[in-house]
Amino acid sequence: MKYFLLLSVSYILSHFVLYIQFVRRSSWGKTERGIFRYHFYSVLGFGASVLALCAFYKFGTGLWISALAFHGIYSLSFLELWSLSQGSYSLQLLESIGNESDLSQLRKLSQLQKLGDFKIERRLASLSGLQLIRAQEKNITLTFAGAILASFFRLVAELTGGEILKR
Repeated sequence: MKYFLLLSVSYILSHFVLYIQFVRRSSWGKTERGIFRYHFYSVLGFGASVLALCAFYKFGTGLWISALAFHGIYSLSFLELWSLSQGSYSLQLLESIGNESDLSQLRKLSQLQKLGDFKIERRLASLSGLQLIRAQEKNITLTFAGAILASFFRLVAELTGGEILKR
């Protein structure tokens, strides 16, 4: 059983090292969809392998669920940190402050606005690719699936005391 845990930890560490060495340098490894797929296929393969090992050694489903939970915690933590590191305004601003402490110089940084425009364009392309929005000339509307998802997020925000930004 302890070897099973060691194998699981080894798999997660190799998954991370593979990301550091290869995936982050690839074009698909720099997109949300690519990173999500990297983790999604990993958990599918890991889950199938662990299930086969559990069945072969008669460990039961408890160990399989624990291993999947371990991979899930790793993947969710990784995805959260990855998304936070992808050009956030705060990180860019902190970096700018580190390089330029003069406030008047910071206000002249048009790169932050360009970053915001770039992020909006990428986000809209991603939402369109997922068929959650539809672009029509100068208007953007939610698709049926997008409206359902937006309603779900509104409900979650309301139930958890969060706020939906309204502009």
